Amino acid sequence: MRQWTKRKAIKSVIIATLILLLSGTVSTARAEQILIYFSGEVFAVSDPHIYLINVYVGSPISGYYVYDSSTPDEDPSPNIGRYVHSAPPNGIEAYVGLHRYASDPGNTNFTITVRDSFIDETGLYDSYYLYESNPLDLSPYHTPMV
Repeated sequence: MRQWTKRKAIKSVIIATLILLLSGTVSTARAEQILIYFSGEVFAVSDPHIYLINVYVGSPISGYYVYDSSTPDEDPSPNIGRYVHSAPPNGIEAYVGLHRYASDPGNTNFTITVRDSFIDETGLYDSYYLYESNPLDLSPYHTPMV
């Protein structure tokens, strides 16, 4: 009988230790502002309204964007995540050729859309889109944007 009690006590100590160790490694999710920088070259230009003066294939593109990691997904589809940010400091600033565009701090409407295994007429793909519907044109050529 004494041996059974000892074995049971050791088992209890091991279980309690595992619980303490595991509870120490589990953390709660925290909302954070995320800052991402990007750079590259223009791959293609489609500008039927001629807003992007002096932007050509090969023109440099760079900038950054900020988003809140706790923003809820507004798209019910399991393959699409749509995250709308409507207040600073969320937004984007981009340099395209000689142009500079940025989110309007007084009227931010910055959306990040992520598609996973999305199917359309071109096939199956993943994508990551950034879109600001109210950009400010801060470039020296100040071309209006739709």
